[in-house]
Amino acid sequence: MRYIKVFAIIFALSLLIALSGCNNEKEVPPNGNLKDVSLNPGDVYAIVTFLDYGEVTFKLFPDIAPVAVEKFTSLAERGYYEHKTIHRVVKDALIQGGSLNGDGTDGSIDPLAHFDVESSGYAKNFYGALCFAPNKEGKNLFQLYIINNKQPVDIDADILAIEEQLGDKTKVFSDEAIRKYNEHLEYLKSIPDEVKDRYFDKGGYYQLDGKNTVFGQIVTGYEVIDDISNTEVVSGNVLDDERGVFSKPYEMIMIESVEIVRIPLPEPTTITEETKATRPKPKRTTPSTTKLEDAYTDIIIVGETGAPVPNDLPEDSSTISETHAESSETTVFSEPDVNMESQSAASEGEITDPEILVSSLAETVSEFTSSGQATFSNNGSSGETTIDIDSGLPVPNPIISE
Repeated sequence: MRYIKVFAIIFALSLLIALSGCNNEKEVPPNGNLKDVSLNPGDVYAIVTFLDYGEVTFKLFPDIAPVAVEKFTSLAERGYYEHKTIHRVVKDALIQGGSLNGDGTDGSIDPLAHFDVESSGYAKNFYGALCFAPNKEGKNLFQLYIINNKQPVDIDADILAIEEQLGDKTKVFSDEAIRKYNEHLEYLKSIPDEVKDRYFDKGGYYQLDGKNTVFGQIVTGYEVIDDISNTEVVSGNVLDDERGVFSKPYEMIMIESVEIVRIPLPEPTTITEETKATRPKPKRTTPSTTKLEDAYTDIIIVGETGAPVPNDLPEDSSTISETHAESSETTVFSEPDVNMESQSAASEGEITDPEILVSSLAETVSEFTSSGQATFSNNGSSGETTIDIDSGLPVPNPIISE
């Protein structure tokens, strides 16, 4: 019987150790923008100064988008973004800038300089998100956009509207339209509640999630973005002009500078024999005590606190407190594979334009269908977006690269 008890104890201890190991190996979620962001030791952030407008501080997400953060910080530290313009401002949508030529074009760039989109469930296109604007092939290069829509976004309302459209027996949809509606409906229903709640509370554009790289979020300076969003705009951006949307700032908006800051982690303190020798020994005071008779031994009780004092505590014992020092080490990012000299001579090239499915924006109708739908050009890509005439909802359409 005794051996059985010993075996049971050993088994229980082994199980506890195994469970403890599983908890220690559990992954910690990356530090994204599903909640309000703040700056902490180990973080990297960017201070972007807009001429005549002010500073905006962005926390960067190297754990979520390591390539994007590396490219952005390297370009910023080389001074690439200094005096680059904001060429596109769409109110309640986004502001966009950083193009090589200042007009949304980047010239003829070596394809190897482009990098892929990095999407994550921990970083979404909420109000204040900092993102790379990909080209029509879905590749990133220089251009950035910042989400400026702070109006509530009700994803559940969009779900109900689509279900009503599909359930309306008076409307006839093609098999392809029904397929696209159902795909979009399935995607909307898969969005976690915490994401839906944050879009409703903070605003943003969920239509861009999964398509573009979100690599930062505003910490301070939302009012600067709001001021830029309210600037007067005129025609002049080709893709938006084709949709009947004015988006070119009437007065030039310029990025004056981008400063990258890395907050060091505190350096762990090690206590050496030299440290021990140089520390003064604290004086030990003898508390008032009372002896209580116990069946096996005497226990000394501190009169003021009632806490037991070990009987074998040496008279000259001392404690050593640890000190903390901030580390001066910084993280160094490698240079991007971009030949800046060869780009400066380029005057024409591709236009980078993140796809915006915004039914509230004025667009040019290119075709009416008998099913009560209208087809619209899709932000300059070779694909089109179909909008239902009655509801104004977009028929979801995949990005088609040229």
